[in-house]
Amino acid sequence: WVGTWRLESLDGRNYEAFWDALGFSIVTNSWTFHDDGTWEAELILEGEAAVKSTGTYSLSGSDYTATGLSEALEDTEADSGTWSRQGNTLTITSNGGTVIGLKME
Repeated sequence: WVGTWRLESLDGRNYEAFWDALGFSIVTNSWTFHDDGTWEAELILEGEAAVKSTGTYSLSGSDYTATGLSEALEDTEADSGTWSRQGNTLTITSNGGTVIGLKME
């Protein structure tokens, strides 16, 4: 997971096209996972405020557990599920059914 990624898809839908359809352009879409088990994400839409999130993650084989805090929502969330990586593509599937596709920047 370590590195900087760009969110490409959410539940099979192209993430950028989703925002484009709503009339927004993505300026920043950055997800960074550090080797110390922490992560940070930033999403900036043109003309809108930045949304930043931070948290922790742990991996055990193909299983993950993550917690995160969204500054905008001031809410902490926990998530777990499975992950797989093929080359520069990381797929995260939460136990709740959400599938996130990330590409290495």
